[in-house]
Amino acid sequence: MSRTGEHLYQLVQAYSALGEHRTGTPVDHATMAWFATELGQRGARVDTVPYRFDRYVVHGRLTADAADVEALPLYYEAVGQVHSSRLYLAELAIHASIPGNHIAPQLDAVIARARISGAEAAILATTGAGGRLVALNCAPVLGSGFPAVLVPGSALSRLRQAALHLDLDARLEPGVSATVLGHLGLGDATNPVVVATTLSGWFRCAGERGTGIAIALQLAQDLAARWPVLVVGTTGHELQYLGLRCFLAAHELHPA
Repeated sequence: MSRTGEHLYQLVQAYSALGEHRTGTPVDHATMAWFATELGQRGARVDTVPYRFDRYVVHGRLTADAADVEALPLYYEAVGQVHSSRLYLAELAIHASIPGNHIAPQLDAVIARARISGAEAAILATTGAGGRLVALNCAPVLGSGFPAVLVPGSALSRLRQAALHLDLDARLEPGVSATVLGHLGLGDATNPVVVATTLSGWFRCAGERGTGIAIALQLAQDLAARWPVLVVGTTGHELQYLGLRCFLAAHELHPA
């Protein structure tokens, strides 16, 4: 296989082109198949380790003065339906210097205020991130029970002046994903060099996820010329490392 920068970039492009890589979705399943094919083309013996979980399935639409607004429901926060203009709009400050687990107290406080206000859902503008919409990683368990939707921080001033309306329908359903394993190289496979990468994320994730996958594939191929290699491609990253946790709970590794 080629090891040029152009070839690695093509891997990133192929990964991104599959779509939004949320765990348990058809895109997730297609991504696992694509990754398994890439491993096989490098001479790997490929296995998958499936796991089941409660998948959050949601359909929503937020409008401001009848125009669609970019929005992402806060996954697992609540299930059920909302069809309302009684919405609580607030800022959710997110900064690169603040660890993800430190956002939880701020989030809890905002949702508590939204509930007290009599609103039927919270609209949270993620500020401090260049004005972009920032998704929040979460464990796949139900949260406060109060619906919340994330919007770009850049939209906050406009939304404050607009008539807002939210239609939301969220539920849990059985979901399945898997860890993809690739075994390469020669020698004692009981003590392999482990190359791990995650395959999932909230969006297309070309820069963060795609680049890591491309490097992992090339690194594994190069290392396999000298050592036994185990490639571990996990899903569920955005769900608090769900796939990795399930894999490690069932497999004891002894890396070289």
